[in-house]
Amino acid sequence: MQTTNQGNDDGQVDFIPSPTFQGAKPGFYFGTSGNGTGYYLDRLDQAREVVAGKKRKRAVRIAEEQNETKLIPNLLEQAEKDAAGSTVLELTPKGIQSATKALSKIAQQNAMQRAQFANEPRQYMNSELALYEQLTALQAVAANIHLYQHLIDNQALIETLTELLGHDNSDVSAATVGLFLEWIDPSLLSSTDVSMVTIFPVMKALASQVLHEAWEAIAANLSKSRQSEEEEDDPNNASADNDDKESSLDGVQNSLSLMENLLELDLMFPKGLLGTEEEENDDDDDDKDKEATSSLSAAAYMVKHSNILSWLFHHLDTKESSIELKARCVEILSLLSQKEDIFTIHPDWTQIPLLTEAEGESQSSSKSAASTKKTINGIEVLLQTIGKHRKKQPESDQQVEILENTCALLSSCISFSTLNLEGFLEGQGIELVLRCLKERVHAGGSSLKLLDFFGTLPIHKKACESLIKAGGLKYLFPLLLGTRIPNPTDAKVGTTTLSVKAKKEWYQSIQTQVIRILYSISRYIDDDSPEDAKVRFVSKFAADERKCDRLVELLLHYDQKMRTAEYNFYLHSPDDEEEEEDQEFVQLAAMDAKLQGGGELFHRLGATTAFVCLHSKKCHARILEQLQLQRSGMGLILSALNEFASVLGEGTQKDQIQSLKAKLVH
Repeated sequence: MQTTNQGNDDGQVDFIPSPTFQGAKPGFYFGTSGNGTGYYLDRLDQAREVVAGKKRKRAVRIAEEQNETKLIPNLLEQAEKDAAGSTVLELTPKGIQSATKALSKIAQQNAMQRAQFANEPRQYMNSELALYEQLTALQAVAANIHLYQHLIDNQALIETLTELLGHDNSDVSAATVGLFLEWIDPSLLSSTDVSMVTIFPVMKALASQVLHEAWEAIAANLSKSRQSEEEEDDPNNASADNDDKESSLDGVQNSLSLMENLLELDLMFPKGLLGTEEEENDDDDDDKDKEATSSLSAAAYMVKHSNILSWLFHHLDTKESSIELKARCVEILSLLSQKEDIFTIHPDWTQIPLLTEAEGESQSSSKSAASTKKTINGIEVLLQTIGKHRKKQPESDQQVEILENTCALLSSCISFSTLNLEGFLEGQGIELVLRCLKERVHAGGSSLKLLDFFGTLPIHKKACESLIKAGGLKYLFPLLLGTRIPNPTDAKVGTTTLSVKAKKEWYQSIQTQVIRILYSISRYIDDDSPEDAKVRFVSKFAADERKCDRLVELLLHYDQKMRTAEYNFYLHSPDDEEEEEDQEFVQLAAMDAKLQGGGELFHRLGATTAFVCLHSKKCHARILEQLQLQRSGMGLILSALNEFASVLGEGTQKDQIQSLKAKLVH
């Protein structure tokens, strides 16, 4: 083996390259780091000499429950900077087993030392450094996904790591979260050359195991990190320093990033992380709880087994949170809300329990001085977040991100929960969106989706009627005609100058939402609607022929887009003869391509146009005239209604579409 002397200032050899392990070398450890694979100088002994010589700096916080004295030796920084991975981990099943035993032994030793020397941090300082090093070394397993099955089978390791999540030293608990974050990374599924058949099952199994066994401890870590933050912000706490704050923030960010990874992985599997691919018949009553859990999404499981909703809304609402933390909270909430079953676990977001004092409660900006308040109105918090930009444009990328994610989050909330929709109406959510549209700010375009009320319950009819009552038609019809479009913000340059492509996407998103909103209105208003809502809606088309002409223009446009999408689908489909089952699959895929390509909007435009024609002879004549000028006719509207009914399930919506078709024919 060739030896290369890469020395330090003292002439000491730091690194000996070696592609394979050639046996132990005193004073060195074998691994892969900045200089490649080989033997690296083991600086752990040097670090301990620094401790013995009392050359200490403040960097690793050792927090005591009843001892405010914090002795903080700067060993972690040296360990990471000068000897990344002082603890050697052999990337083999045997190596993982050895690392598990070592970690368990160090953890037990540290627990005994803490119990015996509660007021003498010097006595257990070295064992906590060893814990940190052992946890850091285990991150290397992520480089070899073949070993993940050994992690899954190693129950003792998962149990030890779960216990360390609750460690009194926040650096140790944060390192444990960091280890899980390194292992459970969705990018590993696309960045490796291992067969997907091999990767996906083991990643799912490991993520599911961590979610089942460690999630509650991970969520508790967030509250503990917040407590540490508040101690550091206390002006009476002279021992707090910037490193303490950075450690606390790192712990929070790692926990949120791990949560994000779990949620992203859950979306990647058809039945989620907790679902099983095959249904198993088991008469054991003990399996009922498991079956109930397997039906939950990861998002619903997190909400059910922690106070994560309270934590996220608390930090979104409180003035003390940084804009970076607020952005992360909204992002995580938006991911959570993508799963409908989360609203089965917690259907009313207007009554989210406040964090207890032990969980880091502080005065929130939306709370009154009354101490009797036990909940926070999450819908109100989201409306207030949007309301900050009702008159002015966002001034940074983060403000744009928070605004966009908040609108997407609130849209999910009111779509999946009628209680949340009721809270939205009571909180004057419609009026807020209209105010943003009036000012023509970025928030107007982003929040427009909040006016798309779809469902089959009386609350959805009430919402559409409330929209007309609030004067919404005054803002919707100009948007239909392509005028008074809200101005988007290009936060990167602080102006409203966007690329041609970005502007096109912005206008397209607004057009899409307006078409959907107008269909919802035509679906729900009737002769019993208050304040002549039906008459007011139809008269808008009758009073201005441009609106009827625009309906025809859009109807023809999306019909063409839909047909083109279908043609392109079959053009790129294989010509081989297929089995009957395959043909059915192809037909379903072709229909999906049509809907995505413009069919969904074509159907809604057809229903809206039919509604207007049936309730205004003047509109009927104008629309027919415009269709005939384009060598078309009422058959185009009937075609839209036929296709719309064919993709709908049995119910009131399908009945209404068929009724429109029957009346239009006669």
